Amino acid sequence: MAQYNELTTPIDRVSKLLFRKYADLLLRLTFPNQPVRLISVEENVEINLPTRPVDTVMIISTEEQGREVEQALHVEYYARHRADVPRTLFVYSGELTDRMGMEVITVVVYSERREVERRPAPEYVVQVDGRVMNRFTYTDIWIQDYEAQIRSGELAPLAPYLLEIVPSPTVETLETAKALAQTEPQLERRTLLLSLVALLAGRYFDKEFVREMFRKEIDMMQTNTFFDEWLEEAEQRGIEKGRQEGRQEGRQEGRQEGRQEGRQEGRQEEAQALLLSLLEHRFEAVPVRLVLQIQSLSLEELNRLFELSLTATSLQEVEQAANDGK
Repeated sequence: MAQYNELTTPIDRVSKLLFRKYADLLLRLTFPNQPVRLISVEENVEINLPTRPVDTVMIISTEEQGREVEQALHVEYYARHRADVPRTLFVYSGELTDRMGMEVITVVVYSERREVERRPAPEYVVQVDGRVMNRFTYTDIWIQDYEAQIRSGELAPLAPYLLEIVPSPTVETLETAKALAQTEPQLERRTLLLSLVALLAGRYFDKEFVREMFRKEIDMMQTNTFFDEWLEEAEQRGIEKGRQEGRQEGRQEGRQEGRQEGRQEGRQEEAQALLLSLLEHRFEAVPVRLVLQIQSLSLEELNRLFELSLTATSLQEVEQAANDGK
């Protein structure tokens, strides 16, 4: 088993996507004893700060004193707690309140393992001479606390994080996480869960073992797309092209061209996203020049680079392979 390297900037696009896809699960964890109705999930909500878009914002509806109240639920995911998290959430909450014009509920999800007594208080406090002048509090969810429900299948979508929350992940841990991920009936979600299991496994196990463990699923994980809406748009572009030609033959060709274009570009975008997520897990920041190089690679080249990245000893090794097209 490979040694696990601690990450200091553990933001992972695949995890963010998971929590967006399973919004209902997040609501259950955030409001365990309260009925909450999901109205919408807001995509790429930007705030007026020189940072990044927030992870996930949902518009929810709760009932208070017999009347329905709409609120924004802001969710941030961190694989590791950082000292600046409370202040960051405080700033984000204020900006989102102004941006959205409604009350904002802030939640942070951690996948690291940390005992209760060592967990930071979910609050940002300003003091003057020991006196608390301001206090901003939020809800923290530690996936570790739900290990029993994950293993039982009740919270199966969180199965990939078994590798993070157990003290020392074993082959049995990996097999359990993979088996639970495979119980997801929807192909798109199942692909997402299996991809995350494989990515996290790469942090604890060597390349050959991970490759063999996911030998049957590797094609599915690297060729199925998460971007169904984009595929439909590409297909519609092909159909429209055929209609403009004014002939049945043109329409048929347009449909076929749109389908092929959508599938091919969708597969490449998914492969690029998975590769970048893996590199972020293993090497923290990915330089812009490497991102641009990855975006220029073919699907076959992306697949080869993904396999290399599972055990590469440095980001320079990956960058060299990308430049060589290997």
